[in-house]
Amino acid sequence: MYVYVVWRIVTTRPSDTQFFTWLRLGGLPTRQAYANGRSYRTYNYFSLMYFAFEQRISAVDGLTLSVGKLQPFIGTENILGGAELKCIERSYAAIQYDFDSNWGIDLTYRPNEQDTFFFQIFANDAAHYAKANDHPDHYRDGRGFKGEFGWEDKCFTIIGASHKFGVTESGYHELSAQYAHDFNNAYHGKRRPGANCFGLGVKDILSLGYDYKGERFAVMSNAIFNFETMDGSGSNSFGFVVRPVYSLTPHIDLVTRYTVMAGDGACRLIGDGSIYNQTDTGLYVDSLHAFYLGANFYASARNKDAAKIMFGAEYTTARRNGSDCYNGWTYSCALRTSF
Repeated sequence: MYVYVVWRIVTTRPSDTQFFTWLRLGGLPTRQAYANGRSYRTYNYFSLMYFAFEQRISAVDGLTLSVGKLQPFIGTENILGGAELKCIERSYAAIQYDFDSNWGIDLTYRPNEQDTFFFQIFANDAAHYAKANDHPDHYRDGRGFKGEFGWEDKCFTIIGASHKFGVTESGYHELSAQYAHDFNNAYHGKRRPGANCFGLGVKDILSLGYDYKGERFAVMSNAIFNFETMDGSGSNSFGFVVRPVYSLTPHIDLVTRYTVMAGDGACRLIGDGSIYNQTDTGLYVDSLHAFYLGANFYASARNKDAAKIMFGAEYTTARRNGSDCYNGWTYSCALRTSF
């Protein structure tokens, strides 16, 4: 469960400076299941998901600077906020990485309504699974000293741009691209990952997206290339997602999504948010395919994301070392509100 709270600090002009924070409540139960059917109850933790100042730079029209705990923008689905999702959770290709939000800086330039350019730099303060408990920086309580806030694990950067064309009253086309690079020294054998290895878990990421929005039909597509996945023994992987949405009525959308990933032990089979597959969390496979079918019911046709009930079913099949390691369905429903 997430609670999003927004405060605004007003300067001489109301939109010059703003302060935002999103809070996640702690102590709420979640469930995680394993391949042998054994399951146990876990509880999430309290955290500041977003904690930042945003400053409009008056000297350059369309330029804003944000500083604090921010959302990294890599991949079309990760740029969308949770309230905007058409599927209950993001696809496997979007959740390969170990970040929700990181401390950093975002510089965004919007010279017009069609174009957006941004640059982000983040401290490596989110640990991923490539860690070694016998590493010299391993403490008795399991936490590593080196790594937090860019110590020897340094930082990562993201650059991105998007362009809308064919804009009409009913819709548009949009092309987008992002590139991320992790400066962590743990890649390509320079050093062993620490007890907590802080970083993306992937050295380089390239994302290319195409979106179309019409009066009743919309489609999102995203191709993602991962280079040197740390937990995947340095292998590369490729992911592709396509998500069509058809508005059956102003209050009902039908949604489908197809996800494919391929890479030698470099495709992460993991559940997002509170949804877990019946397999080991974080299992790396050679290939996976997933097909999602769902329906969304909206309380308001004018503001669909204000309140909606979502139903979805996703079938996943994955292979590892030449044989099937997981085939199964995930059924889920959600009530999402944004106000």
